[in-house]
Amino acid sequence: MKNSLWRILKYKKIYELNKLSFKLNQKKIEEIEKYLELVRKVSSRISLVSKKDVKILFEKHFTDSLLFLKVLKGKKIVDIGSGAGFPGIPLAIVKENWNFILIERNKKKAEFLKKVKREIDLKNVKIFDDDLEKFETEDFCEYVSRGAGYRKILNILQKRKLKGFFYPILPEKEKNFKFIKLKNPFTNKEIKIGIIEI
Repeated sequence: MKNSLWRILKYKKIYELNKLSFKLNQKKIEEIEKYLELVRKVSSRISLVSKKDVKILFEKHFTDSLLFLKVLKGKKIVDIGSGAGFPGIPLAIVKENWNFILIERNKKKAEFLKKVKREIDLKNVKIFDDDLEKFETEDFCEYVSRGAGYRKILNILQKRKLKGFFYPILPEKEKNFKFIKLKNPFTNKEIKIGIIEI
């Protein structure tokens, strides 16, 4: 897959502006392009992202996903309600030595995630196509979520006594979470990532 100069510069810009801990090479750039193209293509049949967001996948969803690198330590990462694969797939592409589990109970979306895993050959990714309540592990994990319902997710994680940290996107003030505010350099919008030990 050919990449124009402006696209390559765009990826270098996100690395430089955010000082994120990954190295870009041609292989990763091609994987990013392939993934975003799969999201665009399948979104016409399955509601993966909103129609208005299809044109700004990199600037909004991909870049927001990489901001999680500011809090993650590199343990086993579990993406809850992965949907189109944000933030799990972007993180798995740039952090090929980390292990990822993407939880998605919607069967069509889970099949899409499996397609992405196959076509990009993401050996560090596993798909769990069932409810979070049925997910089992004795490992210390870092749980991430960009979707809604973070209080319900936290309740399930605590009830099941899963070990680790939970990092959701916080849409509002939340006294039970520590948090870090980060700015997306392309949208200039601030996101708030919660931090809580479970």
